[in-house]
Amino acid sequence: MNLVCAMGIGFLLDCILGDPRCLPHPIRWIGSLILFLERCLYPKKRQYKKELLCGSLLVLSVLFLTGAVTVLLRYISYGFSRKMGVFLDGVLFFYCIAPRSLYRESMAVCRALPAEDGAEDSLLQARACLSRIVGRDTGELTKEGIIRAAVETVAENTSDGVTAPMLYMALGGPVLCLLYKAVNTMDSMVGYHNDTWEYFGRAAARLDDLCNYIPSRLTAYLMLLTAAVGQTLSVFFRGGFRKAETEKKTVCFFYEKNKKSENSYNSNKENCLHNSNNFKRKLKKIIELYPKMDIKRALLIYQRDRRNHKSPNSAQTESVCAGVLGIQLAGDASYFGQVVHKPVIGDDLRTPVPEDIVRANLLMYGTAVLMLLGLMLWRVGMCHVI
Repeated sequence: MNLVCAMGIGFLLDCILGDPRCLPHPIRWIGSLILFLERCLYPKKRQYKKELLCGSLLVLSVLFLTGAVTVLLRYISYGFSRKMGVFLDGVLFFYCIAPRSLYRESMAVCRALPAEDGAEDSLLQARACLSRIVGRDTGELTKEGIIRAAVETVAENTSDGVTAPMLYMALGGPVLCLLYKAVNTMDSMVGYHNDTWEYFGRAAARLDDLCNYIPSRLTAYLMLLTAAVGQTLSVFFRGGFRKAETEKKTVCFFYEKNKKSENSYNSNKENCLHNSNNFKRKLKKIIELYPKMDIKRALLIYQRDRRNHKSPNSAQTESVCAGVLGIQLAGDASYFGQVVHKPVIGDDLRTPVPEDIVRANLLMYGTAVLMLLGLMLWRVGMCHVI
């Protein structure tokens, strides 16, 4: 039960705080450690065997130090009290997941996008916002290219930054969760296919592929389930909206409680109807923004395109997202001034629009909630079995 409480605390903290830059962050410390060890271990004489050996030593050193410090912190906190230990576990879990941060950064791109294609200043701002969350070159991207890149990032990081840490937290607590984040951080820093990192970063890249193999596939199926739930809710609420518009009335359950006089009765009724209409408009907007899913199309694209990537895992979630939204993702991209040719994912059924970034985030949050609830129920069941 300690782990279940910690997961609830961590997810709640992320929903409230996101990823505040003013607070100390263990993932940034891990990044600084990787950078320091990379400078110490990178061989001066470029030989691929030495680079492979030094890269493997980097991985082992980072994992050992990360695990040792985490175990020590938990030992000290639980030595004081159980409540302090559970709270520390929740805080460490909070630092490992990033749904709120992913939403905030991708929505900054969405808000910066120009309403018209000719607004160059807004386009430059959108490219600058996008450059904070992607590794590709953004200087020449069009409006549609920016949207595709933002949607790809949200789709890919739904696994890497949200559901995979949840899975490892449920399996092995904060220690395993932070070890996973250390592997993920090493891959993002040195796991590139270029002349500098091809051999030195190979161990980190291969280990990251291994660690994400099951989480990415589980996340893809949960995204499909989220899409199915969203489609059902969309049909249900749309039917309710049409019925309300036909009958020209809104039900309010609370205005009769304050019926002290005729004037106060009418005033309370008008206020309640106004609030109800505002809530209904907001709910309707969310339902309209939620992907107008075609589950058959999403399954088809997933089965067809889930391997259309050099990484064995990235296309898993991207293919589901592309199928759900009905747009085309991936394709050729520029990294460090060099064009990398990649296969496309999905069908080009329509031109991407800024609302697709919102839809991708809704899909991400729905998947995160399903994963969290499923893992928490599994942990509770394990406690009762034991």
